Amino acid sequence: MREPWTHVLLSDLEEERDDLYGYYDLSKVLRLDKLRANIFRFHPGEKMEYHSHREQEELFFVMEGTCTLVVDGVRSELSPGSLVRLDPRPRRQIRNDGEHDCVWLAVGAPGIDNEWVEHTEE
Repeated sequence: MREPWTHVLLSDLEEERDDLYGYYDLSKVLRLDKLRANIFRFHPGEKMEYHSHREQEELFFVMEGTCTLVVDGVRSELSPGSLVRLDPRPRRQIRNDGEHDCVWLAVGAPGIDNEWVEHTEE
């Protein structure tokens, strides 16, 4: 049986990296069951794949830097403190078109694996 709560410090976590960007997999370290959460760090020029979800609603919170959010081809600049909620179906991408790192939190629910649908960029 797992503990009823978990506490970690972001400064104690190791940033992971895939081919496109860096991230902290909060779902894994916090042992989340009902939602998914990651903190992403995009260096200038880095971007997430253009995608949608089948069921997962998402919340984005920009922590540092400026990010560009593209939703169904419409671009919006997101500055620190910006909060965004997205229904599952709209195609979305977050990208760093700026000169400094962009750090943002993504939380999605329900926490379903493999329900990501990748799209071609517009």
